[in-house]
Amino acid sequence: MSDLNPNIASYYGIPSATDHLIKQEPIILVLTDPERQLIVPDIWTGSYKTISDWLKKEFIPNSQFIAIIDIRFIDQLFIALNRIVNNTTEEHAIEDEAAEALTELLKTIRILVTKEDVLTYLYVNQSEDFKNCIRQLANHLFTESHGHQIYTKYFTQFLLNVLAKNNDKKTLEDVFQIINMSNVYNLFKNFIGFTKEMCAFIWRSHCLVPIVDMELIVKLFEYQANEQLRNEYLDFTVLNLVMTPFIWQHYDEFQPAIRIRILTCLRDRDALGCQHCDKQVPVEVVESLVLVFIEHSPEIFKTSRSDDPILATELSLILEILAHLSSEEMNLPRMNDRKLFVIVGVILINVHKLGKKNGSVFTPIQTLAQLQSSTNEVKTNPVFGFKTDLVRLIGNMCWKNEDMQDLARTAELIPVLLECCTIDANNPFITQWAILAIRNLCENNQANQAVIGSLSKQGTVSTEILDKLGLKLHCDDTEKSIGIVQFKMVKK
Repeated sequence: MSDLNPNIASYYGIPSATDHLIKQEPIILVLTDPERQLIVPDIWTGSYKTISDWLKKEFIPNSQFIAIIDIRFIDQLFIALNRIVNNTTEEHAIEDEAAEALTELLKTIRILVTKEDVLTYLYVNQSEDFKNCIRQLANHLFTESHGHQIYTKYFTQFLLNVLAKNNDKKTLEDVFQIINMSNVYNLFKNFIGFTKEMCAFIWRSHCLVPIVDMELIVKLFEYQANEQLRNEYLDFTVLNLVMTPFIWQHYDEFQPAIRIRILTCLRDRDALGCQHCDKQVPVEVVESLVLVFIEHSPEIFKTSRSDDPILATELSLILEILAHLSSEEMNLPRMNDRKLFVIVGVILINVHKLGKKNGSVFTPIQTLAQLQSSTNEVKTNPVFGFKTDLVRLIGNMCWKNEDMQDLARTAELIPVLLECCTIDANNPFITQWAILAIRNLCENNQANQAVIGSLSKQGTVSTEILDKLGLKLHCDDTEKSIGIVQFKMVKK
């Protein structure tokens, strides 16, 4: 590019504009000759024609520093930054020549602060000037006029590097006290700026002070659902958010689509993985899930294959999460709720009855042809796996819990669980979960064992699959064993 004219250079108090020195990323600067005296450019008299000329002469790219940067170099860079910012308004874009100079300065500084002695110098020897410079830059750059500019991206990377090199709480507090985070949030909410850098910065802020801005939370979940915008920092943030009490204290205030995103993230937290997230779900989360499920559970029966059952999807997700949480012993005391158990039992009984009717969304799928013709419809319906989760939750709540075991017996759940020991493509692994549930119901419970022991054989059940193959279930003369035989042999 062309150099700044002398008048503009004098006005900004910086060397004239840059050429093509720093076009590679990332770049580390080192002294070309550590033994010689570093020549520092004079930003008033201009010992070098451009900042690029100076950097080309004094520095070369390398993988790591081989000499301590002369402190005067750092001072000059921040003086130049201040000169640019002091002649810039928040409402108007920086002039082209100054913008390129600012871009180059920030590209250099973001790398320099990764060197510990440089950052120590800035924090200890130039503390107030350093903080004032950051404050001024943040006030000017985190605005609608400048948020989308490349120099704002490099400034954000500079801040992230400062935070990465200083993980102590005081440093984090210092940085976030200097910067008005509401400006950063506004840029993010209005989709201004560089999403990944903004997400990383918001994540670091959230680690210090949990986010309580409802509009920002909604945007975070919306962006996280968009594959083009999604990144690891968004995942870190939303995975952490769903584990905070604030989300669940205001859960009903979110729109249904956002509630489903919240539940999906909570369900998938182990699959996505996040070393920064507490793996143990807080008590408030479990209690909120239980209350929402109890309050809205009747809605599951309003779903059909033709409508758009958002609430049914929400309840199905809540049930899936509760069933998963009940597999962890530490969560069972929080879920020892008789009302929850009764409601889950009643739903299972009704779902099982509806499943015996043709055309119901709860009707078991037991043939491959039936499954292949409607695989996508089956798996996207909110009732997919719903019955399995009911059985799983009942079985887990009865584990070593005599009160729940007795409640299952009085609610007449044992016969229903026994009838669930069948193959159903609409409810994968329901047979295995039903067998485990029966085992948990009968463990050290003589009354429940007696119920099963008192059952008598009424005959065999004909199935569509066996009928098509010309086969039939058949008991021998002792009625103690059962097998599959050809239908014509049974007739004889």
